[in-house]
Amino acid sequence: MEDPDEVIAFGMFESDPRETFFSDDRLLEQQKARLARMAPYVESTGTDALFEVVEVVQPAAQPA
Repeated sequence: MEDPDEVIAFGMFESDPRETFFSDDRLLEQQKARLARMAPYVESTGTDALFEVVEVVQPAAQPA
């Protein structure tokens, strides 16, 4: 919040947990192209990782 030039981005996609992101050449090429387009504007990267959603929590229904 203190640095207006800092951006935090998340990308979510559905995948079979038995498959890996790194085995899909098409996805890897798309990611390389995205990173190349962003590179001139990126000074540093704090974290770059893949995370698995292990539990989906649904909001409680609101009374009418």
